[in-house]
Amino acid sequence: MNWTEPITDRTQLDVVNRTHKAFLNAQDLNRIEGNMQWLVNILAHRIPVYIFSKTDWDDTMTATTGDIRRICEGITAVKDAFYRPTGYVDIAGLDTKPLDFIDVNGLEMNLYLIKELVDWMIASFRKTVFKSGATLFLPKRRMQ
Repeated sequence: MNWTEPITDRTQLDVVNRTHKAFLNAQDLNRIEGNMQWLVNILAHRIPVYIFSKTDWDDTMTATTGDIRRICEGITAVKDAFYRPTGYVDIAGLDTKPLDFIDVNGLEMNLYLIKELVDWMIASFRKTVFKSGATLFLPKRRMQ
C-alpha cells in the first residue's frame, strides 16, 4: 500500500459549484483509509497501533455514521500512539453530525501532519552498515 497525496484544500466554492471536492466519494474514503493504514504499517515496526481500515470502497457504497466513527478512531489511535502534531484538528464527534468540507479537510490534514512527522523521524535515523552484535574497532588515537 502506498501513500496517496491527500486533498486538504476543499472550499465553500467547491460546494457552491458542486465540484468533485464537494462530495465525499469512494475515492476519498479509499485514500483516507489507505493513508491511515499506510501510517499504521510504517509505525508498526516501531510503535504498535491496531486499527481496522476499509480500502475497498466503491461508488455504490455510502459511508455510515459507524464508518466515520471508525475512521476518526483510527486517526486518533495513530496520533495517540505516535505524537500529536502542531496543527492537528480535533475530530472527536464528527460521527454525530453531517460532515462538511472543513471536517473532511481536517481528517486528511491530520493524516498529512502525522505522515510529515513520521517522515522526519525516519529521516533522522542514523544510517549504519553495522549489524546487531557487530564488533567495531576504532583506530588508536595518536599522541603527539
